[in-house]
Parts: sequence; C-alpha cells; structure tokens
Amino acid sequence: MEDIGDFAEGGRRGGRRGRGGRGERDWAQGSIIGNLWTLAWPMTISTTIRMMGPTIDLMWIGKLGPAPLAGVGVATMLVQMMNSARDWADHRYPSHDRPPHRRR
Repeated sequence: MEDIGDFAEGGRRGGRRGRGGRGERDWAQGSIIGNLWTLAWPMTISTTIRMMGPTIDLMWIGKLGPAPLAGVGVATMLVQMMNSARDWADHRYPSHDRPPHRRR
C-alpha cells in the first residue's frame, strides 16, 4: 500500500503536473492577483458573452424608435430577474431535493 505522502508530493497519480494536469494546486503560493485571475477568467468570459446578446438586441431595436427600445429594455430586466431567481432557487434547493418533474 502506498503512503499518502507520495500522492501529495507528486507521485504517480497526484501532485501538480504543470499546465493542464489534474493535480492539486496550492492557491496560497505565488501571486495573489495571478491566482485570482486564474480562477476568475472563465467566469469573466462567460459573463461577457452572456451580456452581449441583450446589448446587441438593444442596439438593433434602438433603430426602430424609443417605444420598442423601452419594451426590450424592460423585458431584458425581467428576464435577468427571473434568471437570478432561478439561480437562487437552484442554490437554495438543489436538484436532488426537487420532485422529478422540476428537474432540468
């Protein structure tokens, strides 16, 4: 039986193996800004892409006039509020606690 320390030191199946490896990373080592950026960049890109859709919609609808633009703006706000409520509900009531008909 292998010693658990062997895995922590980068043994056959553990440890940090460089970029793209599945080993553990010590987030307390190195640059704080670099570590935060490493954790944050996927969400930053995802949020940027998610926000581009409604922004492009508003740009196109804005050419039709102020009333359609206001309608799309209000609808965008409502959709974002519903998405926030859904995210809150997913966090508060995980899918394994929901009845089968409500699972996604």
